[in-house]
Amino acid sequence: HMQNKDGPSYITACAPPSQLPERHFCSVCGFPSNYTCVVCGSRYCCVKCLGTHQDTR
Repeated sequence: HMQNKDGPSYITACAPPSQLPERHFCSVCGFPSNYTCVVCGSRYCCVKCLGTHQDTR
């Protein structure tokens, strides 16, 4: 195990797990999503993005 006398560095620093719920984003436009494709599990935010996803998947 490495000993670092200067304190934490980019490699050794770590943060505790988030207290907030995981966020999900639309696979088409990148906006926050509330829905999941039942076929492949991708996330989408609206009917328009679902249509685009179905056409291009």
